[in-house]
Amino acid sequence: MGETLYQILGVQEDATPEQLRAAYRRQAMKWHPDRNPDNRQEAEARFKEISLAYKTLFDPVSRVAYDDELAAQRRHAGAGARSAQGEAGISEEEAARLFFEMVSETALDLARRGHDEQFIYKTLMQVGCPEPIARMAAMMAVKQAGTPPREPEVKSTPRPPNDNLVRPWIRYFARYFDLMLFSMLGYVAVGYMKPEWLATPGVEYLLLVPLSLAWGFVEAWLLSEFGTTPGKWLLNTKLSLASGDAIDFERALSRSLKVWWRGLGSGFPLISMITMLVAYSRLKKHGATSWDEEGGFVVTHGQVGNLQGAFAVAFFAAVLVVPALFEKGLNTVDDAPPHVDKALSAEKSLPKYITPGQIKSGWRFSGGDPKDRNNWQFVGYGEVDKAEAQ
Repeated sequence: MGETLYQILGVQEDATPEQLRAAYRRQAMKWHPDRNPDNRQEAEARFKEISLAYKTLFDPVSRVAYDDELAAQRRHAGAGARSAQGEAGISEEEAARLFFEMVSETALDLARRGHDEQFIYKTLMQVGCPEPIARMAAMMAVKQAGTPPREPEVKSTPRPPNDNLVRPWIRYFARYFDLMLFSMLGYVAVGYMKPEWLATPGVEYLLLVPLSLAWGFVEAWLLSEFGTTPGKWLLNTKLSLASGDAIDFERALSRSLKVWWRGLGSGFPLISMITMLVAYSRLKKHGATSWDEEGGFVVTHGQVGNLQGAFAVAFFAAVLVVPALFEKGLNTVDDAPPHVDKALSAEKSLPKYITPGQIKSGWRFSGGDPKDRNNWQFVGYGEVDKAEAQ
């Protein structure tokens, strides 16, 4: 059986009208011919298929007729049903009209909520709307809703999205803030429950994988409950749905997991460098990341206040300094048991700082709490160590 209209839109056959509208918006933005100049012929054909699928399924009467025809063809194992009228298809003009109506509805909804023309234009551009259509829909929406237009920006020609809409570094630092804050809490929890783990070289990098994945679930909860995260709030970065709907946990989680996989490389440092470069390149070129475009999300940025900026700088500085001080504090002689202090003071040439399991003296750490004298054992101090110390 061929591809059904539901499959063309990428929805289940019991999809609600809201899900159909969201799926059409996502697919139409992706396959609009103006966004695919290098593959225009295929894009035009796919764009018409998407428009026909939405037109048929969004109308309750034609949807019932299509479902009946689809069920009948399945019973006879025939070709997949394409529409209630067979292969009548849809014209390019009608497909373009349907697309503009959808864009205009989104623009009008934003205008009625008090947003001005520039904000509406930027929002439509970020979700992938072609520039002329976005500008026309924003202008018409403001006039229809009666929203006072903002003074136009001083420029001779419309600037592309990656000049005035995209701030990759702000987005990066907002996510970095969230991840570092959550990771620090995670390291504290691990150090409390399993302190010997933190003595293993490189464990902090291994913990990044589960911690970054766990953050995806926490982020989804924060977005669905509060609409923001600490990093986004601090750097005045707002995430919203182009449809104007509230962000639910399922859609937020889907976005967070895509960011974890495509943007963070599952938390592996070397892989994440590659995935972040790919995501950065795409964001600069298309004005939106793949996870925002597929989920119908819009990212907007406001002015970062002086207090917020100062706090962000202080936090990032602390991220660089505190771990080194923390490690230094854990590994000083002062933190070792008294009998270890005595052994080390007997040999002034020994290193000033020690690491559990790597002490050059006769005391060896066997695991557990480093401050517990029962976890240290004296195994002797040989001539080889003395020769190394000289």
